[in-house]
Amino acid sequence: MKYYTLFLFFVALNSYAQDNFIQGTITKNDNSMIVGEINYQDWKKMPNEIEFRVGSTVAVFKPQDIKAFEVENDKFISRLVTIDVTEQKLQKLNKTTEIKFEDKTVFLNVLAEGDVNLYEYYDNRTHYFAENDSHFMELINRITIGDNNSDIYENKKYIGQLRVFLNACPSVKVKSSLDYKRKELAALVNAYNICLSSKNDKAVYSKNLQAKTSYFYVTGGISFSSLTLSSPANTIQYFEGSQCVSPNLGLAYEFAFTKNRQKWSLYSELLYSSFKSTETSEESNSFRSYNPLKMDFKTVDLSLLFRYKFNKDNQVVTPFLNLGLGRSFVVSQNNTITENDLFDPSRTKDIPFEINSANFVFSVGGGADYKKLGFEIRYTVSDKLTKEVSDSSNTLSNLRLLVSYRLK
Repeated sequence: MKYYTLFLFFVALNSYAQDNFIQGTITKNDNSMIVGEINYQDWKKMPNEIEFRVGSTVAVFKPQDIKAFEVENDKFISRLVTIDVTEQKLQKLNKTTEIKFEDKTVFLNVLAEGDVNLYEYYDNRTHYFAENDSHFMELINRITIGDNNSDIYENKKYIGQLRVFLNACPSVKVKSSLDYKRKELAALVNAYNICLSSKNDKAVYSKNLQAKTSYFYVTGGISFSSLTLSSPANTIQYFEGSQCVSPNLGLAYEFAFTKNRQKWSLYSELLYSSFKSTETSEESNSFRSYNPLKMDFKTVDLSLLFRYKFNKDNQVVTPFLNLGLGRSFVVSQNNTITENDLFDPSRTKDIPFEINSANFVFSVGGGADYKKLGFEIRYTVSDKLTKEVSDSSNTLSNLRLLVSYRLK
């Protein structure tokens, strides 16, 4: 049943991942603005259209339909561009490869704005565009093949283009080693815009390219554990199981999916816990009794959980749900069943009772984040703890109350 539930969760994950409507704005071609929700997919490849929702009405806009849009601190503009579409796959390149350009209207991601604007576009490769008051053009970076069809050359035309665009601030140098990468280009253009902003008071914008998508946590809490025994084996057939309360301590790492990172993440956790209890039984056979059963084992659980956050703008508390699988490793155990001779009470011996060194664990839980703190109630269960007989059904379940603290 638990694996069926996990399957349903993955189906729901795929369904939810298709839609990620969050607050955004659209600027129409007449410069009027509309506030609503945009189906934001944290695009790498620029979309040919976007979905915009106001209430229950969803409209689709292509680049030629609007002037710009903003969503999740990201800015996009619509622009007719002349883009370099020259073949760049090495296996298809030769010395006669034709240089090609194509005109089309696309969405561009805004990386920097000021005296010089920098835009990014990705189709099958990355293109960067620079703009000032008088010019708008692609920054060209192209590989070519030499006359013998073996030598590969890189045409870094963007170096010279940027030296022309950024020539009004002597302190900003365009080095020949400048890479054709978003962080390096954005940092350079932003430095130039800041340099000139003190002179002309022009507003400066720079996209945050350091958005954090992963976090480390320390976790702790308590477990209300229940061991259930159901086996015809002679040594444990008289016991039904027992309970205990124990502390937990661990570390966790959360990685937000690039797509829908405000809602979906993968939460991996390493959690130490222990189980210690004594169970007695009044039953016996004709010659012996087995009493008591002492359980004393410690585990480290490695869990991999999908986390869904009910994330909305400006909320202080963010509820979440967790569901996933893990592996519980027994790091130490000292479990015994005391065998008593009914004819000679002085004859007793402790029989070791071992559980499997590792078991699969199914987890489901929910909680909420508040600033750097997280609070969660989680239920875990693992079965087939022992190998007494093939039809044994011995389970360990835990109701855990956990508190986590997010590290910097």
